[in-house]
Amino acid sequence: RSAVRAGDWSLILFTLLTKTFVGAFITLVIVHWRIGRSGERDAADALARRSLPVLACLLALAVMVSLTHLGSPSRALYSLDNLAASWLSREVLLVCLVAGCGAVLGLMLWRAWGSRSLRRVLAALTAAFGLALVFAMSRVYMLATVPPWDRFATPLAFFSTTALLGVLTVTAMVVIIVRVTASDAVRRLLHRLTLVVLGLLGLRLVTILITALPVAGAPVPGPAPWVPALQGALVVIAAVTLWAARGRARSPTFLVFLAILLVSGAELLGTVLFFASYWRLGI
Repeated sequence: RSAVRAGDWSLILFTLLTKTFVGAFITLVIVHWRIGRSGERDAADALARRSLPVLACLLALAVMVSLTHLGSPSRALYSLDNLAASWLSREVLLVCLVAGCGAVLGLMLWRAWGSRSLRRVLAALTAAFGLALVFAMSRVYMLATVPPWDRFATPLAFFSTTALLGVLTVTAMVVIIVRVTASDAVRRLLHRLTLVVLGLLGLRLVTILITALPVAGAPVPGPAPWVPALQGALVVIAAVTLWAARGRARSPTFLVFLAILLVSGAELLGTVLFFASYWRLGI
């Protein structure tokens, strides 16, 4: 059975942190628009101003971790040499674009620069780059010589994880920053976010099942059955926890963070399984 190599841990952390950032940023853009549309512009702006630095730290940590995989950070420049044919080069470029646009947007919010329309356009552009980044990340691993990765389950897992971690992270931010008791509109939004997370947890169960299916002609056995079973169990417990939080109007903070901990553990385990499933055709 394949094992995770020491050098893979930087890629595992980079993948998880980047997907969390992209999912949370896109969700934050939507939530900011919904709260502002309900007449709570101050609450929406407060959520954005206090959430973006946290998300920036996630992306910065992801980039720093990824540089350790190169051995020397100066080698990162060479990864941009083949944009026409290399998904890795495109991934690096998109990381730079996402980080640059996000930094400009954060500065505009902090200093109150530019119009709301301009900030919305920049936020939408950053979100689009983020989606392209997740797609490029999934394509990096879809190698014809690595059958366990070269299948539809790979992009499905990448995007479902991005959505799940992102929506769950922003749900926690709404609970902490805006507060559940802020208004009826915010409470309704939090209720909808919880339902979305529950739906995404169901989708993750499906992708876990698909990913656990054996690959035809595999020269090595897949993971022990209890490993994906444990990942699925963590997802189910997280769903039960969030369902309990849904009925608590005043103090769901602990339950939401417990759900984040459970989901993070499940996604870390899933990413480790993904890298451990590596086997190559030919020499």
